[in-house]
Amino acid sequence: MYRFYTSFRHAWHGLVFVVKEERNFRFHLAAAAVALLFAHILRFVFWEYALLLVVVGLVLLMEIINTVCEKIIDMTKPRLHFYAGMVKDMMAAAVLIAAVVALAVGWWLFWPHLSTFF
Repeated sequence: MYRFYTSFRHAWHGLVFVVKEERNFRFHLAAAAVALLFAHILRFVFWEYALLLVVVGLVLLMEIINTVCEKIIDMTKPRLHFYAGMVKDMMAAAVLIAAVVALAVGWWLFWPHLSTFF
């Protein structure tokens, strides 16, 4: 049980670090909170909540992976190497793709609920 608690504590510290230090993670976290709030207001059904949570989780996960890659590159290649820059750009692109997919899924989920108001 001690090992489980220790691993959970380390994971919590990592999450706190990302929230404190990464502006984009905080932005995505705020966007997720707004999306979940509106989903609650619009009375999403179970599968809509589930799909929304999956894409929100995907974006937040990609943001953390991006941060990890950037920190590792900064440790190993303090002076920017061409490939180091390319890896950072590709990771940013992965986050962008996840965010665009989440936005598209969000549009697909929210539009039927919002179209009744217009």
